[in-house]
Order: sequence, then structure tokens, then C-alpha cells
Amino acid sequence: MGVRKFIHEYSPSFNESDSKAVADVVASGWISEGKLTKEFEEKVASVMGYKFGVATCNGTIAISLGLWAMDFKAGDTISMPDFAFVATANAISMIGAKPKFRDVKASDFNADFLHVPVALNGRGVGTLSHSVLDAAQALGSNIEKSGIATLSFAPPKMLVTGQGGMLFTDSKEVEEKIRRLKDHGRLDKADYHPSRGFDFKFTDLQAALGLSQLRRLPKRIQQKQAIFNHYRDELGDLCPPFKDGELLMMQDILVNDRNRLVVRLLKLGIQTRPFYCPLHTQPVYKTNWRFPVTERISATGLWLPSSPDLSSEEVSFICDSIKRRLK
Repeated sequence: MGVRKFIHEYSPSFNESDSKAVADVVASGWISEGKLTKEFEEKVASVMGYKFGVATCNGTIAISLGLWAMDFKAGDTISMPDFAFVATANAISMIGAKPKFRDVKASDFNADFLHVPVALNGRGVGTLSHSVLDAAQALGSNIEKSGIATLSFAPPKMLVTGQGGMLFTDSKEVEEKIRRLKDHGRLDKADYHPSRGFDFKFTDLQAALGLSQLRRLPKRIQQKQAIFNHYRDELGDLCPPFKDGELLMMQDILVNDRNRLVVRLLKLGIQTRPFYCPLHTQPVYKTNWRFPVTERISATGLWLPSSPDLSSEEVSFICDSIKRRLK
């Protein structure tokens, strides 16, 4: 028997078409934001069900741009789940606002509140807010529309452009406001700047890679769903519940003695990732508030390998390894 290949928690999937698309942009001599970025914006916006898409340099900046576009400002308090990646809190802090953490529900790991400015749970499934929806990892899921929604294109997302993000809206006024904010306060390349703005642009190099992968998105969604169905069939109640129409960033399980399992799996060549620490325990955002559900799932949650090219044999090996070590 040969040596088994190391199974990473996530590996992006690229092919020759992706390489050629990027090489063609380099050969063209135009690598900054241009016509390919515009095409990428239009096509991803269509997939998301919005009229307009605005590409930017990463998903964190996309959230900040969305908050600015919705007139949130320094001194505001913005609610978000305690169980989330730190990027969401950082995006709020970047505009001078203060994140206010909320506990999540055990049923779906989403914060139990309505009509709040930003919401994102650590499973990568967006939560509706009245203005800005951080859906960074939710491409492929059925999500309810919001005034502004955002995506990320960093690994381990469904579309990977190295870094990158995008905002979506149905409002032409909001779209133009975002474009001014991300490009020095202007809507074109003339040196006329009627409002404040920054340099948060995308590139055609990234857009070419994204467009190439977008052609494979339906297949990739099917692959990921098949992987998650396989995990749930074999691991049963270890997998938390999920809603119809959700496509998770990575398959998760809840187990006692999680850290020991991580070490044992790594010895077998299986890389996993523990859940995010509760944000209220992070030094930069530390508070004395208690969030019991978030604290419990953070201590027991584990993300399993979920690369789109993961084979059925590899998933079975992972599941068998988990079950043997939990006996």
C-alpha cells in the first residue's frame, strides 16, 4: 500500500483554464481594474440575485464599504454574533464604530436578534440584517436579500481569486456611492474627486481567475453538497443541524475532547480546524460578558476537510478515523 496523501483542511481547486485566463491578462498588458472586472461584477451579481455588483480588494473592506455606504459612522454601535471570524468586528472598528456581540442559537449558530446592521456566523452562512449582510462564505446558499450583501473570494470560498471581495445592491444610488468610496471619490478615471474615497480596487488578474472558476460553479456546488451529504450520512448526530438551501463553508462537527481529536487526526495525515474563539475572549475585543452558547460550541466545534476535490474515499477515511477515535 502506498503512502496516503496528506489531507488538508482546504485546498483551492485550479485547472489549466484558470492558468491560461490569468496568463492572457498578463500578456494583454492591462492587469488593473478594467473590462474583466466589470464582467465579473455583472456575472456574480446575477448569481447572487442583485442588480449591481462592486468588486473590491477583500471581504473585510467590502463590509466597511457597505457600512459607510449605509451611513454608519464613528461612534455607532453595531450588533453582530460573538461566534464569527474577527474580520467582521475589524470591519466595524475600521469605520470607527463599536461591535456589540450577541450570543448565537444552538439550532443554527446565528445570532438571535432581528434588524441589526451586520450578521455573520462562523459556519459561513449569512444572517439577514436590515442594511448590510456579511455573506462572505455563503455563495451557493439560498440567502435572503438585504440592502447590501458582501462576499469574499479568499480561500476557502467557493470562488477563489487569492484575495478579493464584492458588494451587491439593487440601488443605483448605493452602487455609485460604493464606487466613489473604493476609488478616491470618483466614478471615472478623471482627476476630479467630488467626495472622499480610498484605493480599494480589484484587478483584472483576479477577475480573470474568478470568471474562469465561475464557469465551474454549478459543478463545484454539487461536489461540495455531495461531500457534506457523505459526512452527515457517516457521522450522523456529530454534525450540527442545518437548514435547507444552506451550503456550508466547511463541514463541522461538535465533539467533547475536541483538541485531543485534532492531534490524533493530524497524526493520521488529516488536518482539521477548531472553531473560532468567541470574539469577546479575543484580547482586542475582550469583555466580561458571557455568551454560553457561543462558548460551548467554540470549545467543541471542529471543521473537517472540505476541499471541493475531496474524494469519496478520503471522506470515508476521515469519518472512519473519527469514529474509531471517539469509541
